[in-house]
Amino acid sequence: TRRSSHTDHVAVLASYGRVGLKGAHGFYVSANATCQETNVEDSEIIGVVRVEHNVLALRSRFGKYLSAQPNGTLQWNRDRVQEWERFTVEKVNNQYAFRSHHDKYMSAQPKGGLEVNRQTASQWEFFSVVTP
Repeated sequence: TRRSSHTDHVAVLASYGRVGLKGAHGFYVSANATCQETNVEDSEIIGVVRVEHNVLALRSRFGKYLSAQPNGTLQWNRDRVQEWERFTVEKVNNQYAFRSHHDKYMSAQPKGGLEVNRQTASQWEFFSVVTP
């Protein structure tokens, strides 16, 4: 599996403006910090904000940023981007992994949960990007 770090994947994602993130189990990330929706509706459309090379912030349709908590949970409740709202992007085979400031990967769980507590990126930590 080839990981690319030289290409600015965030610039590519940011060029879409808004995206849907489809987890390994076939469901979409939602503004309620789950990954259990079968379609991309308003709450599943996520804004991509480029912070720097390969670092982004994710903004919900409500204007709140996704924040990775030290306990492994995710919250869509921040008004501005600080350290916990920054995610480093890794791309493998047209899928994206998001590593938090706490050095943990965002992970879609089989029953619809969304966590940020994985040391390494495997199947559940990669997301496909769709444009709404």
